Parts: sequence; C-alpha cells; structure tokens
Amino acid sequence: MASKNPSSEESKQFIEEGYDKSAERYLEWSRSRPVSMQHRLELVEKLYTHLGVSEDAGEDASRELKVLELGCGAGEPVTLALASKPAIGTVTANDISKTQLDMLSESLSKLDDGSAAKKVKLAHGDMTKLEFPLKSLDAVIAFY
Repeated sequence: MASKNPSSEESKQFIEEGYDKSAERYLEWSRSRPVSMQHRLELVEKLYTHLGVSEDAGEDASRELKVLELGCGAGEPVTLALASKPAIGTVTANDISKTQLDMLSESLSKLDDGSAAKKVKLAHGDMTKLEFPLKSLDAVIAFY
C-alpha cells in the first residue's frame, strides 16, 4: 500500500503557498498584538546589549554586525528595527513566503533614505537549506 503522507518538499510547498495567501491577514493579525510586538523589540534590545551595541556604538563604522533572521515574515517589527540600527551592517532576512518578503521590501523602501533597505538581504526559501561560512554571522534570531 502506497503512503499517503506528503513528501517533505510537498509539505514545504504547501506551507509556502499558505503563507503567501495569508500574508496580508497575517500581518494585520501581528499588528493587532502590540504586546507581542513590543516583547520582540525588547528581546532585540537584549541582543544589542549582548553584542555590545549601544546608541554610541552605532557611530563606529568599523563595527558592522551581521544578523540572520529566520522566518522574518513581513519584517515587522524586528527586521525593520535591525535595519534601522547603525551598528547593524547586514540583516539576512529569510522567509519561505515570497509574498511576505515582497511586503518587507516595500516597507523598507518607505523607511528612510534607503540606507536601511541596502542593509537587508532577502533570502527566500527553506531556512534549513541556508548556508553561511563558519563564523560569518554575529547573531541568528528566530521568533517563529
């Protein structure tokens, strides 16, 4: 008897399509939970402290940290906060949903003079397939 369980790739395709279809509603739902959004920002502030980033450290151009965010969605609030921090040099924003990443790209284009958008590298696809050189990232974060 043949198995009726979907393959891993079929499951990922199903998940991607689901997030693509629900992207707008998902962002609205996230925005309706300000306590959750605030909590994530507080955790990002703890990350800054752990990495030795202060408001003053942002002026030091020699220190540009590299952060990977897994499951970034539309980037609210974490990716946008990271990209706005002067000491953060690169944010690799990963999500399985192309629609979510398109929404993030649009938000970044409205954020400032374009400097934040230049810091963000969109990485569409399965987070388990991402590859980075050893010790090339200062932090990896994932809230979902």
